[in-house]
Amino acid sequence: MLPKGRLGADIKLHLRVYKGGKHEHEAQRPTDITREISLKPKNGPGKELLAAKKLAA
Repeated sequence: MLPKGRLGADIKLHLRVYKGGKHEHEAQRPTDITREISLKPKNGPGKELLAAKKLAA
């Protein structure tokens, strides 16, 4: 959601929306966080990461 009024108008001037993952702009420090994201960390793709954190603690 964008604010209404002058601030929203200023944001819309610089907002760029692209369909899909391909675009001409690049992130400053892109990192892959898919291993850390999981709805069920015990069974999901982050279970190795979770186990490693438990062993380190």
